[in-house]
Amino acid sequence: MNIKKDKTHLKAKEVFQILKDAEEKGFTANFDGKTIVDELDFEGYKFSVPVSFVKTTFEREVSFIYATFSANAYFKGATFDDNAYFNGTKFRGDADFSLSTFDSFTGATSRYEVLFHEATFEGDVCFIEATFKGDVFFNYATFKANAFFRATFEGDVLFHEATFEGYISFNCARFDGYADFNNAMFDGYADFNGATFSGYADFRYATFADKVYFNNTIFERKVFFTPENKKLKELIEEAQNV
Repeated sequence: MNIKKDKTHLKAKEVFQILKDAEEKGFTANFDGKTIVDELDFEGYKFSVPVSFVKTTFEREVSFIYATFSANAYFKGATFDDNAYFNGTKFRGDADFSLSTFDSFTGATSRYEVLFHEATFEGDVCFIEATFKGDVFFNYATFKANAFFRATFEGDVLFHEATFEGYISFNCARFDGYADFNNAMFDGYADFNGATFSGYADFRYATFADKVYFNNTIFERKVFFTPENKKLKELIEEAQNV
């Protein structure tokens, strides 16, 4: 009796072998629709070819700490069932996380989280219709091109001292927990139109070099901002009074 190998579920060694083969041939490393059952440690790894994790499920913890994606990285529709670490990761091409789900729950001893601490996005990044079920950290992250965050943040989200150099859109985003933009720098056009802040929103010491919009934005709890920033104060108060 011949037993066919399960090609939809991959172990860590199989992932690295597929990646190695793609790099040797100059092809895209394709993991579309796969389920990765082991923990993955890509700390410091340099991805020289495009990688595609479209609709991939990561069942265990995955680390891309200080990894470099030299080409495009596709995570569209991916599911992260455990911790996902992107601390200090560099995305030199476009990064697509649209429709992805970052799962999280609070257990007896742990809480799953997503970390993009000090990550650098040199190309466009897309989180359209992404769902973050736990806390997510973009502290000190740098977005050099356009960023799209029409996402749902069910936990806290921190953009403390993040830098947005291009167009940034939180159009129709939903913030269920604490939203921290303290000391964030918006160098380009910032769009918060239609966003909903159900928790506290913190814009203290945030700077906006270009236009910022809060049309049809809903603030259900207190908004913190620097009183000296009269422009931001007027925009937020106008949104609250609608």
